[in-house]
Amino acid sequence: MTICSEVFQPLASMEAEAKGFPDLVIKEVPHPLGSSSDEQAYQYGLTIADEVASALTETSMKTDECSHEQDFEPISFEINAGPLDFFESVNEYFYEQKWSDGLPIIAPIPDRVKAMLEQTTLSPNDSLGEFPPSWAVTTVEKVAINAVMAGCKPEYFPVVLTAVKALLDKKFNLYAIQATTNPVTPLIVVNGPIAKQLKMNSKANVFGQGNMANLTIGRAIRLCMLNIGGALPGEMDRATQGQPGKISFCIAENEEDNPWNAHHIDLGYTSEQSTVSVFGVAGTHNILEQTSTNAQNLLIMIAGSMTPLGINNMTIGGEVLLVFSPEHAKLIEKCGYSKKDVQKFLYDQARVPISMFPEETRKQQLFKRREKWFANVPEYYSVPVVDYLEDIKILVAGGDGAHTTFMPSFGAASRTVTKLIE
Repeated sequence: MTICSEVFQPLASMEAEAKGFPDLVIKEVPHPLGSSSDEQAYQYGLTIADEVASALTETSMKTDECSHEQDFEPISFEINAGPLDFFESVNEYFYEQKWSDGLPIIAPIPDRVKAMLEQTTLSPNDSLGEFPPSWAVTTVEKVAINAVMAGCKPEYFPVVLTAVKALLDKKFNLYAIQATTNPVTPLIVVNGPIAKQLKMNSKANVFGQGNMANLTIGRAIRLCMLNIGGALPGEMDRATQGQPGKISFCIAENEEDNPWNAHHIDLGYTSEQSTVSVFGVAGTHNILEQTSTNAQNLLIMIAGSMTPLGINNMTIGGEVLLVFSPEHAKLIEKCGYSKKDVQKFLYDQARVPISMFPEETRKQQLFKRREKWFANVPEYYSVPVVDYLEDIKILVAGGDGAHTTFMPSFGAASRTVTKLIE
């Protein structure tokens, strides 16, 4: 059996069925549970204690194993009226079946899917793993279908395939990201020669519109999360508000204008190798600083922008991501700061005194979730935004201008994953 708060009951039921346990007993407690006091949680437990005991001691009902596979019949459309009617018919049908993200899709006809599959030596039926939260088997062909729907060119497919492999890495914890009320979403970052080969954008307006590779690769990942992972908004995807990055969120690092090593080089890859990294980020915050003439002043301004009380990291820990513009990065490097120096400076400076937090927040979140920092210390003690300086991740991307983007994360529940593009 399982216990969940009442708003998560539909998710629990769908997951139980996907895992092959449609008869699983589910007991509900009031929502929200996470912010309840110890006394409230105790009372919630009392109300279902007898039912829980009965469910755990009764003879369980037989449940058939579920293969996580679905058999789909080919879909045929009347195209005699012309290609426009075909396009509209396909899109209307896919939208009704909840197979689209709300934007028009490209029909995944066999020839287009085959063109994708020709970009890999893997077999169409090869499995990359189970895709949470539906736990459906993730075949190469399924990924190719979604890449076609997103508008990817065939040559983009190795990046899409590698990004999916990174998502399914246990360290990334895609299950939590897919089903949470948080707005967290994967940011896909491409490094190495393939970024230039695909003409990906790493410079001006890097997080914005205008580049086919960036946008369609990012969209393909979201469609996989919908159609293979089953994370439909309001059903398995429980995001309270979400964020625009949940449509498409993919960039290349600006290695050409980066005064430091590229991200993948720091991880031990060579400049001839290409990689995909996935970061679980909860949003973007622009930091504008045009007056600083030295690294220390600039980093003080950045540190001050990294510590809003309400971000996940202040109460949960985990990684944060800074994407420096080349202008900011070059100023810092010119003053003799390495990436490690930047991490150390920000780790020391991006801190909040315990006294800044309301007492309720301290008791119910800080003392429980970041006990290492918040327990048995005076109120004037300042706590860093991350637990370890290595948790401050650094990239360089963008064009001209004195800007840096700060991205809080999902907290300690997810870790960055990088995979080599084969």
